[in-house]
Amino acid sequence: MRKKDTPGNQTPLSAYHIKAGNYRHLDLPAANEMLPIVQKITRKAVNDLKPFAQRLNNMVPADPRNAQIRLEYERVVKNWAGKIERLGLNVLGLWKVGFDGGEGWYGWQYPERRIRFFLEYDALFSERRLLGHRHEAGSFVRMIRK
Repeated sequence: MRKKDTPGNQTPLSAYHIKAGNYRHLDLPAANEMLPIVQKITRKAVNDLKPFAQRLNNMVPADPRNAQIRLEYERVVKNWAGKIERLGLNVLGLWKVGFDGGEGWYGWQYPERRIRFFLEYDALFSERRLLGHRHEAGSFVRMIRK
């Protein structure tokens, strides 16, 4: 993966942007390189959502303000999902991201500290498998613990 050179070796988010819906194929080291950006975007969205979630939890369902707060909640989630997709990644659920490895997804979810799981394209996120200790590029079969 090519990055733009910037002072202090910080890669600007714009260096990773690609058209939404076109998933970027990444090996595990490249996915791990992108993870801090994904974590930052997700952490901000989680924090932005907290006041809305708290207000919704404190309201009765019939409260007329409920609909507006739900719209704001939805806006935060959609904004997060759009940013993740613009990075060429797949949103697999709320705060769940798939990095396309060519044969399946490296699966990450907030607040995990690193990418440790793999799942097949058609699998549920709950069916993730722990990556093995020895990663051999391009071969998911050898790196998944069954």
